[in-house]
Amino acid sequence: MNRAGRLTMLAAAILFAVMLSATTASSATTASSATTASAATTASAAAGPYIAYAPPGTRYGATSDSRVGVFGHPGYRQPYRWSVQPGSNTRVCMQAWGFDAAHTRGTWFNAGCGKSGSALIPWGNVLASPKMRARSITFTGGLVAWRI
Repeated sequence: MNRAGRLTMLAAAILFAVMLSATTASSATTASSATTASAATTASAAAGPYIAYAPPGTRYGATSDSRVGVFGHPGYRQPYRWSVQPGSNTRVCMQAWGFDAAHTRGTWFNAGCGKSGSALIPWGNVLASPKMRARSITFTGGLVAWRI
């Protein structure tokens, strides 16, 4: 990558960080004492859980987007964790969004099937928002919680 490309990537990362901090600050409570512990709680809340719906049948449900961006590096693999919500008597197959040399604009990677699982999905040198989608492999639909 040439110097102009690196500077553009750096400027985008800085802009994203500023936008993310402004969003976090505006959504934080207006309590008089914003402590480090509350900032850590806000950061961990941004990592999930998110909810995906697994419809019955052979089709994947709607995409469930995270509220954060991940800035990777060459060789980076994004961790995803997921589990079927209690009371959802179903088993699912999950797909996670990621990037590799053949899919520089992103594609869906299989993240496992069952009641819960985790996967390391290729991410690489990309700034993007993680997302997942689910499909039921039983006769009932269900909800799936996922985290990054």
